Amino acid sequence: MATIRNFLDGKGFDWGTGLIILQWTRRPWDVDVADSRRVEGRNDAALDYEFNEIWDGREGCPRFIAHDSEAVYFPCVVDGVTWCEKVFKDPERYSIGEVLVPYPGY
Repeated sequence: MATIRNFLDGKGFDWGTGLIILQWTRRPWDVDVADSRRVEGRNDAALDYEFNEIWDGREGCPRFIAHDSEAVYFPCVVDGVTWCEKVFKDPERYSIGEVLVPYPGY
């Protein structure tokens, strides 16, 4: 089982400068939004909601987008597998010397 907290900790989210917007839906692909709010602090219980990161027909990861001083974080889902992606705000972070690597997963 996974949580938003685990996803963000694993990507190095800065809890001191970060902001998280969360949307609760019945299922991640639903368009009807039951609740949309800012997560209030590191101890918000919503961060510890457990979901299966491998789709099994039950509810998956709540929708969220987060940012801190260096990056934007969001969930990705392909074929029912969910993970967290991190995109740096500074495009220069995607250069290795003279080589540009515009790929968030690098």
